[in-house]
Amino acid sequence: TDQKGWHYHQLKKSFENKNIFVESANLDELSIAINDNKNQIIKNNGEILSGITDVFVRHIPGGTLEEVIINLNILKVFACHGINIMNTSENIETTVDKSLTSIKLRRAGILTPDTWVIRGKNNCKKMITSLLSKHPLIYKPLFGSQGDNIVKITEISDFNKIINDSNIFYIQKFLETEPSHDYRVLIAKNKNKSMVYAMMRYSNSYI
Repeated sequence: TDQKGWHYHQLKKSFENKNIFVESANLDELSIAINDNKNQIIKNNGEILSGITDVFVRHIPGGTLEEVIINLNILKVFACHGINIMNTSENIETTVDKSLTSIKLRRAGILTPDTWVIRGKNNCKKMITSLLSKHPLIYKPLFGSQGDNIVKITEISDFNKIINDSNIFYIQKFLETEPSHDYRVLIAKNKNKSMVYAMMRYSNSYI
């Protein structure tokens, strides 16, 4: 991670309570060396990273498409060396993109809101005009998190509140709950073993 918030400190303390040595690193500080018929992870100072048994991915930095791909490839190189990855590149690729997440959840028979991934601002506005006669909608950035730039759409004028520099609009049917809440299901899986935890979060608003 490059964000040492309470999540990081809580995880670090839990690992150290089990006598597991923890070293923090940011993927932006790592590079890949492909030589001598092998792949290695090196620090930006040229030092080869070694002696790692597990990697716990807390945060993937943003950046250009090339930077994001290399960050995920670094995790794949770790996996090639038999290092256990918590939050693999494959899991991240599935969950960082809301459209792919929605597709996979629906295919798995998990109830999720009706979703439209629309190309083009004008096309999206036409679709919203049609859908609003049936139910309110919510716009979310495709790669966003933490509730940033989410817009609830109850009338067509709300569309103008959307901040979107891309040409892709991710729109969902808005589900009203009272009080406002959502559910989180956390699954930790290793080979044939898995642990499932669930939680409900409440808020004073729909975000």
